[in-house]
Amino acid sequence: MKYLNFYTSMILPVMLLLFLAGCGSMDETYREFWDDGVIIYPAKADSVKTYPGNNRIILSWQLRGDPSITRAKIYWNNGTDSLDTPVTLTGALVEKIDVQLSDLPEASYSFDIYMFDGKGNHSIPVSTTGRVYGDIYRKSLLVRYVTNAEYGAGKTTITWGNRVDATSVGTKITYNATDNSQHNIFEVPDAVSTVISDFDYSAGNTFSVSSAYLPTSEAVDTFYSAPAIIKVLGEPKELPKTGWTATASSSDSRYTDDRQPEHAIDGKLSTIWINEVNQVPYPHIFTVDMGEIVNDIYGFTLDYTLRNEAPKSCEFWYGNDLASLVPAGTYDLPYTEGNHFVDLKEPLKNFRFFRFIFLAPAGSTTNCAIREVGVFTRP
Repeated sequence: MKYLNFYTSMILPVMLLLFLAGCGSMDETYREFWDDGVIIYPAKADSVKTYPGNNRIILSWQLRGDPSITRAKIYWNNGTDSLDTPVTLTGALVEKIDVQLSDLPEASYSFDIYMFDGKGNHSIPVSTTGRVYGDIYRKSLLVRYVTNAEYGAGKTTITWGNRVDATSVGTKITYNATDNSQHNIFEVPDAVSTVISDFDYSAGNTFSVSSAYLPTSEAVDTFYSAPAIIKVLGEPKELPKTGWTATASSSDSRYTDDRQPEHAIDGKLSTIWINEVNQVPYPHIFTVDMGEIVNDIYGFTLDYTLRNEAPKSCEFWYGNDLASLVPAGTYDLPYTEGNHFVDLKEPLKNFRFFRFIFLAPAGSTTNCAIREVGVFTRP
């Protein structure tokens, strides 16, 4: 026990002196935070949020119960860049502070936020991260697809494809209006179609679309895709039938001056083509030679009356010679009176012959009766 007392009385005082000597430099380091022997830490930033934008970002936080705060300082890029900004308090128990950092390159950032009081004391730092968007992001944006844009009866109807992306908030349409000015429409992202009643088709048959995006729900700027120029299709215009010839898989042999294939391309609704009545079942085939190659055909026309012999569906074939015709789709036909304009699934180019294969009748019959056939373009 006497040895322990000796150790305590001789060694521990020496160690205490060494410890106190080592603390001298620490006192010097933190002396600026002392006030009458007490370290002063101003209130720190609380509930920090970031709001990304176009080459900018807004940092927002709360400040609770410290009226001594006079400024804030934000560091980023590992402390090489900073912003020192004054803080004006309102006297509220909870203050809200927003600071915008502008002219930042597009990138992800880490930020350290310090609060300062009037004596230069600073708070414990609070760190947060945020992303800044710019041209790289903007160039990645896609414009919403327009499946069809058609002018008719004094209005333009735009039919939209699927929504581009969940971050898309809509699409801006820019067009020439009938009042000789340029108008804008902002369409919602899930719209199926848009009707423009004041589109000036005579001033040019195009409009532009640019889709809008918010990269995050907290973004403070809207980004737009590069615009796309969309052509508006005009009203259907049938090709003249001069020089056309027609053949069919069968014709009503009871009549020699009527009900033959050529009567479905003569432009007269008083004449008609009918297949060999009650002798030949469906399908019935009707073929036209236009005598020359045509381009930009958007659809076909069929004129028939409301009777059992009206066709219910057909295939449309086309080509440059009868031996190499190819199908352009199967189409359901409306059961209404008059001339029917049926849009093809896509415009066709460079063909001379077209063919209908009528698949089924509207009523219970084996016969098919057609007053006129044709094809149309959209100038």
